[in-house]
Amino acid sequence: MKIFQFRKEQFLPTTIQQAWDFFSLPCNLEKITPPEVKFKTLTDPGDARLPMALRSDIN
Repeated sequence: MKIFQFRKEQFLPTTIQQAWDFFSLPCNLEKITPPEVKFKTLTDPGDARLPMALRSDIN
């Protein structure tokens, strides 16, 4: 059996701290998810500071 590995790098024109601040908030998932997935955040963005506080719907 073959084992495949996929590696990808992407340059972000920002600091590590700014990237972490954005990607660590579950309320930003809707912004970075492809539109065809139809991801919707059901939790109030002000409440979605912790992963446990996130409710979502994927159609």
